[in-house]
Amino acid sequence: MDELQLQLLRLIRDATAAGLIRWEQNQHDPEVFDATSEACHNFVEHCGYIQFRYPAYNDDGGSDRDYVRVGENRFMIGTAGWWLALEILAAAMPEWRDHLVNLREGYRRNIRDLSAAIEKAKG
Repeated sequence: MDELQLQLLRLIRDATAAGLIRWEQNQHDPEVFDATSEACHNFVEHCGYIQFRYPAYNDDGGSDRDYVRVGENRFMIGTAGWWLALEILAAAMPEWRDHLVNLREGYRRNIRDLSAAIEKAKG
């Protein structure tokens, strides 16, 4: 993944948090989020959407999301780009902020539990 892609996503996240870019769930497809902005016209024109995809399951929507598109950029689940896409939505919408907090808390809990189990096994 190119560092420029990640830099762009960080700037989108920061512009969203600053209120320069707004995101709304698409009325026709709940896996698409559309951007609007008065200050960032070129951004919205060229890459102003986030779309979650399920290609491993023919986009049936009943499986886990496999990748996310931010404009023409694609990021597989678990990559830095994936997490930044979640951060963008979290900066825009309370339900995504809660979702991201819950995901991170789950990882922290698992890390803490496994670390404690390893220390106990060492004796």
